[in-house]
Amino acid sequence: MVGAGVTPALAEDRAGSAAADRTAESEASALAAETGERVAVDVATTESSQVFANPDGTFTQEMNAAPARPRGRRPRK
Repeated sequence: MVGAGVTPALAEDRAGSAAADRTAESEASALAAETGERVAVDVATTESSQVFANPDGTFTQEMNAAPARPRGRRPRK
C-alpha cells in the first residue's frame, strides 16, 4: 500500500519532489545557515564566476571578466 488516499502516481510525484529538494543549492544553503558562513555552490562554479549560498538564505554570484579558475580543477588549499 502506497498511502491512505494517495494514488501511486501522486506518491511518485511526491518522492520526486523530495529528491528535487536536495539540490546542491539547497544543501549549500542549509550548510550556510547551520555554520553561519557562506558556502560555495560547486555545480554553479564556472571559469569566470562562482555562486555562494549565504547564511541568511540568499545567494551571491561573483563574476570575473577573465577566467579565474581553470575548468575542471579545484583550487589549491
